Amino acid sequence: MYVLTRRAVIKEEAVSSVKEGYESDVKGPVVTSKGNRFFVVLNSVDREREVRQMTGWESKEDCDRYLNEVYPKIFEKWEWVFEEKPQASFWELKWPATVQFDPKKPPDSMLFVRASRFKLKPEAVAVVRERYENEVMGPVIAAQGNRFFCVLLSVDEEGVGSQVTGWDSKEDWDQFYAQGYGEAMKDWWWAFDERPTATFWEIKWPGSFQF
Repeated sequence: MYVLTRRAVIKEEAVSSVKEGYESDVKGPVVTSKGNRFFVVLNSVDREREVRQMTGWESKEDCDRYLNEVYPKIFEKWEWVFEEKPQASFWELKWPATVQFDPKKPPDSMLFVRASRFKLKPEAVAVVRERYENEVMGPVIAAQGNRFFCVLLSVDEEGVGSQVTGWDSKEDWDQFYAQGYGEAMKDWWWAFDERPTATFWEIKWPGSFQF
């Protein structure tokens, strides 16, 4: 799956307008575009009004079609709401992923999301691919409150990835971090050129999953 992420900061005076037009003017055109498989907006926990939009596509071609034919019309109407132009990144979802709720009926309650960015050493990639599912992914998805798990690999930067996990609450993540994170990662620190740096988000606005 091909994934597009955008990070942006919404002007304070524009927040109410964005919320009002979100379903029809932003979400609607994306989820009805050919090849769209998911759409979600994350709100930063630490930086007020910062958002991260994530969209998943069957192929790069579907994403390119959206960027060329659909996105310019959305951006033309909503450009005024951003403090600066949204920053785009492109990824591929290649490693095993999990969604532990009915994707057709996402939970009504807010989800807490951790997204980390890392860079692997070239010699570590093969080892990580072989052992990651059991030794890293396994403990995460077995943890209390985990609702989804995926790893994105950058299209533009060799060895760069992002692990994204969703939780019922911040308390569930904190409990896993205190009790299981260190154990899950202790044998993997050698693999990183750049150790994971994490940002934290909340899913508040309705998303769409079309798996």
